[in-house]
Amino acid sequence: MHERFEWEKADRIGRRMNGTVFMAQLPFHTAVLCYLNDPTKDDTCWDPENRFVKIIQLFVEKNDVFEKKNYRGDTVLHSIMRFVRCFPSLERRTVDMMSWLESLMDKRAMKAGEDVIDYKRKLFFTKNKTHMTALQLATESGHINLFAYFMKVKGVYLIEYPHDNIYEIQRCDVTEMDKIALITAQRYQTQTDKNGHLKETHAARKNDQTTPVSNLRNQSVAELLCCQNLPVATELVRADVFEEMVRRKLNTYCVPFWILSVFHVSLICLLCVYVVARAGAIEGISWPPRVFLELCNIVTFLCSILYFVQEFPLRYCFAKQPFALTAVHHNVVYRVLFVLFAVCLFADSILYRIPNSVFVDYKTTFLILAIVVGTWLILFFLRRSRRFSLYIVLLNEALFKTVVPFAVLILMQVLVFSACMHATFLHNEQNSSVLEEFSQYGMSLLTMGKLMIGLTEIDQLLKSREDGIIVFLFSVFILITFLLMINALIGVMTNRFHDTQTNTEMVWRLQKLSIIIFIEGWFCVWTSKRKFESLGDPENYTDEAFPSNIDGYTTKRFVMSYRRVLSATADNPGNAEHILRKQVKRSEELNVKMDRLLDLQESKSYDGTRALQIYHYKY
Repeated sequence: MHERFEWEKADRIGRRMNGTVFMAQLPFHTAVLCYLNDPTKDDTCWDPENRFVKIIQLFVEKNDVFEKKNYRGDTVLHSIMRFVRCFPSLERRTVDMMSWLESLMDKRAMKAGEDVIDYKRKLFFTKNKTHMTALQLATESGHINLFAYFMKVKGVYLIEYPHDNIYEIQRCDVTEMDKIALITAQRYQTQTDKNGHLKETHAARKNDQTTPVSNLRNQSVAELLCCQNLPVATELVRADVFEEMVRRKLNTYCVPFWILSVFHVSLICLLCVYVVARAGAIEGISWPPRVFLELCNIVTFLCSILYFVQEFPLRYCFAKQPFALTAVHHNVVYRVLFVLFAVCLFADSILYRIPNSVFVDYKTTFLILAIVVGTWLILFFLRRSRRFSLYIVLLNEALFKTVVPFAVLILMQVLVFSACMHATFLHNEQNSSVLEEFSQYGMSLLTMGKLMIGLTEIDQLLKSREDGIIVFLFSVFILITFLLMINALIGVMTNRFHDTQTNTEMVWRLQKLSIIIFIEGWFCVWTSKRKFESLGDPENYTDEAFPSNIDGYTTKRFVMSYRRVLSATADNPGNAEHILRKQVKRSEELNVKMDRLLDLQESKSYDGTRALQIYHYKY
């Protein structure tokens, strides 16, 4: 009870300190944040004469301060991420400082007699009380530069192996990046033997702590970056590791994806036939047999349960996937539509079974709504294609982030001016018959809508006895609604289209990653219990797994390897030719090909196509 009281007291104090250098609580953390916030500090390098630099070095020399945690469980890396979230302008300055902090970590590890790489891994992989690493906090806050820095930390998240001086093999730790790897990672208490090797404790075996400890509330880096705004998400997903991870995981999930897509399209086709048959049965046309209607009703009921269960409880309750309402390029639109589709199908199947109810005149309404919503959901499956992904994102972004706010403003103007026009006509024509188009408020709304888009003639307004005020109201309505709001809407949509079109490749990669996260929401709870070994197992798309000792626990971490062209080779063809000549000397066969190529280039009958064929070989 006393510990709980102290923690709550510390939490209240910490909330008061948010946005200040004292939010980290610990002296060493505060000194680092003061150094970041020091206006006299150089932006590109650290100043050895800076007073905070001297304090930080003194802390590092005297104590093991990098591993110390505050009441949130944050290390100094977590505290830096939280501070930069409060002051985004300090992000670039923080990136410049991180290399210096890494050098201090190296000195501390060598002084303590520990392996430098293992010591850095232990610091970067440490989780706070919310089970988040510094990389996850940087992703959640949308720190693009810090995220790129973490992905390039040598020996921690990235290990490079040059290969043939043209290609390089990169090994990347993907444990925090992938949700399945995150919940599959084994975590159990360990201790060291006489030789210093890790070994499992008897208490861990007795308490059965060698089984995976899944924390489904902890969001992976892939989920966190998809929840960001589109410009930030497209920058975060540029990392090469995501390209390879998406490719491998899509190959694993291609079967369930195509099964779901074929099933949904077939269901929409069946519903179209079903609604026509229902309408014909209501009107007495008995071309479909009664058995067909009964069978379709059962199918709609089962499908409604299936679509509802895949969201509640699987994805929302078990997988703990956030809705991220602001990230409309992610799965939030489709998840809401899937639930709405299930509700409409369920309501229609229930009303069909009630012969004489108050909804007898609306029996096909929910079925029609289900068809409309289900047709829009076909866009979810078209995102897999590069040809459609960009335009689908633009459609969602324009509809839900641009059209909806403007539609609310335009609707407000239509409602107000329709009421004014209706009242004006009633007042001016009180001794004669009122114009039919404005005789009722509902007709006034319809007439104003027609006038706004040009479906009716403006001479309807001149049939009033006193048309001055009516023409004035209509002029103001056109000026505000059409000339101002609609043209502003067109301008905003044009700018959004231009900004999105510049990142076509990254938008497509982001859409594929969203599909992967959606599919993984089906079986996260079973993966945590090790029931899915073939589908969703990280060992299917990672090349190895290694244990890592963190906070007295051993965690099974997953590493993925992939090959890429060296940047110097890809950007400089002259350098590539120089490297190629060095490699050719290693093989007699390639020497012959190079001599033939050089002779062909010096000859007058130079054929570029044939030269390219001779020049090409397997590296």
